[in-house]
Amino acid sequence: MTPLQLEGHACIRCGRAFIPGSTSAPDGYSDDGRQLFACSAGWGCSAELPEEKP
Repeated sequence: MTPLQLEGHACIRCGRAFIPGSTSAPDGYSDDGRQLFACSAGWGCSAELPEEKP
């Protein structure tokens, strides 16, 4: 885990730093009790890929 991830400022799944306007959701706790977050609501690694058109 990076320092940003451990401080709740980056996704614990993809590592992307959260910026104003991004969304995150609680996703567990570190060994030392820090709350961890992951991308959510269609942002970052939680975003669904658009369907390919034929």
